[in-house]
Formats: sequence, C-alpha cells, structure tokens
Amino acid sequence: MVRRKDRTGAAALRSAGVDRAGDSRAVVGRAPGRPNRWIGMVTKHPGWVLLATVIGMGIVALPTARLHLALPDDGSGQLSSTKRQAYDLLADSFGPGFNGPLIVTVSAPPTGLKTAVGAVVAQLNTLPQQPKAAPAGASADGTLVWCR
Repeated sequence: MVRRKDRTGAAALRSAGVDRAGDSRAVVGRAPGRPNRWIGMVTKHPGWVLLATVIGMGIVALPTARLHLALPDDGSGQLSSTKRQAYDLLADSFGPGFNGPLIVTVSAPPTGLKTAVGAVVAQLNTLPQQPKAAPAGASADGTLVWCR
C-alpha cells in the first residue's frame, strides 16, 4: 500500500505530542529528560541561578583586570634598559605629556579653516601646562587640520 505525502504537517504535530493542529490543550504528554529538569530547577530557584550566573560571569571576567589596551612604548621596558632610561630622561627634561602628545582636530569650511586653526593653536599655547602647539597636517579636501 502506498501512502500519500502528508502536506498539512499533521504528522509532525503528532510526533511533537499534539493531537490536532491549533489545539494547544491537546498535548499528549511531556517528554522526560534533562531539559525539563533544568527548566524546573531554574524556575524553582531563580535567586540561586542568578547568583551562580553573576559569580560565573565574574570568574570569566577576571583576566580583564590586568588587560593593557595601549600600544607598548619605551616606558614599558625594564628600568635597567637604555631605552627606558632615555625615555625617562626625555620625560623629565621636557615635562609631562612629552611622550604622549595631545592631538587636536579642527574642522571648518575651507574658507575659514586657516583662521580657525590659528585660533585653536593660540588657545592651546595659552594653557597653564605651556604646550607647544602647531598645525601638523591637513586632509586631502582641505576641510580638516590636526594640530600637535
């Protein structure tokens, strides 16, 4: 005997435990197993599950406590190395910020860019830390200049 192909999906619903399509009350029974026990435990003890989750996330996040995101420079070398000694000597001689320059961008219409850059450089040079600011470069279209 040849069976016709089931086009309604009734066979899939029957295998999932539903007798008739669209009748949610017609569930034959729950399949026993681990997923149902896990869901029961989570809904029965939500506070403990939340606490365990927070502790687990804290353990996973522990390695980020010593994470260094900056690129290494000569200041991260050993104190006895000549590169580190030169780095410290330059920092002591030229003051704070010498090894980590402040970069400022100035964006203005091309017609007023030179006056805007001049005003920004003048403001930077009057700061109490006495920086030495000067225009460093411009974009190809002439609408952006950065000062160093």
